[in-house]
Amino acid sequence: MDEEKRRVGLDPKIKTMIAITLPNYVFKLIKGKPTVKAILYYLDVTYDGKDEVRQNKIIALKREYELFFAYKSETLKQTFIRFNSLVADLDSLKINYIDFEQVNKFIDSLPAKWKPVTDPL
Repeated sequence: MDEEKRRVGLDPKIKTMIAITLPNYVFKLIKGKPTVKAILYYLDVTYDGKDEVRQNKIIALKREYELFFAYKSETLKQTFIRFNSLVADLDSLKINYIDFEQVNKFIDSLPAKWKPVTDPL
């Protein structure tokens, strides 16, 4: 019984800690939730998605990684930023490629004009 009272007493404190760390637009979405458990469930479903949604994200990002290539109108810097963003998205879903694979993938994605520079690598 004492443990339950202690947990109930922690709920408002934890809700406050969560609210302080969130941006205002997210706080507005969760401020009506009655418990920390409800808040965490809402945030998990909204930002991580249910398992089915998460699996679909993983499949889509893996496919995007496999088919990644540099656009003709893109600079090297723009291509690199786009590639790093894709790798970060995959990493957030716990899908990791070793550095060697990432480097090879990036080099392979570059247009033919970069061949003289990348061939020695």
